[in-house]
Amino acid sequence: MENDKVEMMKDSWGQGYTLSNPSDPCNPWMHIKKIEIFDRPEDAEKVQVITYEKEGKCSIQTKNNAATNNPSDRRDGLVIHFEPENGYPINLNIAQHKGEILVSWSASAKENKQKIKLQPEKEYLNYFVEYKFNGGIATANGSVREIKKTLDQDIGEERYILNE
Repeated sequence: MENDKVEMMKDSWGQGYTLSNPSDPCNPWMHIKKIEIFDRPEDAEKVQVITYEKEGKCSIQTKNNAATNNPSDRRDGLVIHFEPENGYPINLNIAQHKGEILVSWSASAKENKQKIKLQPEKEYLNYFVEYKFNGGIATANGSVREIKKTLDQDIGEERYILNE
């Protein structure tokens, strides 16, 4: 994600602050989809992962830390998965690192892949695609290689599925 900086703004009710949605700052409305808590002794290979999803789905598992999305390289972490009303699913990451608390945004790896269909144009081996970008629709055309390059720059590598 290009801008992983966590920004807050005063809410319109005067009760506190709201998180700015980095995928669409003009539309801050987001809903919590899932919460993951990572309980890990310092530099341990195993981590206990507590997951809570909507409608009471809860699990506690012990996993290899490398196989999780624990935002901390060494200790405990917390990931809050948001589903914005506009934009793409995003995660708020909170990590403990050497006594400090680090906060950042990241794209939801599995949930954030756009399905983009290549549409043949009249010219041989030229294609056209439409895709979601910055809260709107963007287009690209050209060879498959050129389109992939554009999508990698705009959306990010491995954040889309290109159907031919």
